[in-house]
Amino acid sequence: MKKHAVLVCIILTAIASPVFSASYFGYDQWGGMWSDVEKSPVTGDDDQMCWAASAAGVLHWTGWAQVAGFDDADQTFDYLLEHWTNAGGLMRYAWQWWFDGQNPTQYWDGWSVVNVAGGAFLAGQYDFSEYFYRGQSDALAMSAIDEYLHAGYGVAAALTSGGHSHTIVVWGYEYDDDGYAGIWATSSDDDKYAEDPPDRLRYFAVSPSNGRWYLQDPTGGATWYINEVQALDRNPAQLAVQAPEPASITLFGIVAAVSLFRRRR
Repeated sequence: MKKHAVLVCIILTAIASPVFSASYFGYDQWGGMWSDVEKSPVTGDDDQMCWAASAAGVLHWTGWAQVAGFDDADQTFDYLLEHWTNAGGLMRYAWQWWFDGQNPTQYWDGWSVVNVAGGAFLAGQYDFSEYFYRGQSDALAMSAIDEYLHAGYGVAAALTSGGHSHTIVVWGYEYDDDGYAGIWATSSDDDKYAEDPPDRLRYFAVSPSNGRWYLQDPTGGATWYINEVQALDRNPAQLAVQAPEPASITLFGIVAAVSLFRRRR
């Protein structure tokens, strides 16, 4: 089993104006639309819960949140916050708990634990292991994103930089003649301190180096790499997902996009 440091979420900020050759978005082929879950601007109770926000975004798009009666990704995130402690974690454990009520990290030092009973929305109906996928090679992180998006899975990535960690939901990617150029993703830290944060789909340029896919901050800040890609297949009984209201969406594309890393295949 691949070892992980406890995820400690920090804000990633870098603005760029990318030029693209071609792109692929999973929802263009499989339906639905991206969503952006934000942490609360008025409390620090969710500061380390980026992984739960990412888990919520994927649960909503794949239709597993709707089975439990949640209408959007924000409601799904709120439910996770009500049942897990404010500490590091990974999407896969929230997803498994959602399915069968089990949390493998319950007694791991420094990890988020379940402190209010819940989850198990699909116990006895679906086997979580049949719907979960993970890319275990740093060098093949972009290939995993490519494969999982084309397969119709909801995709999230764990990022690492100098002992810090963060997670994002990956909705699409860009490529050119040289290979992979970047990813389109949502991050729960984008507007942490905004009173009424907009939904943002942001661009992160990627670049390969020493067997890793790096998200490079052109301002000279922290350099991040994709530590692991995790994916969840769609609910076969409810494949349609709810798109966010158009008025609430701010797409940061050619005019303003976040550039974190640039990597080539």
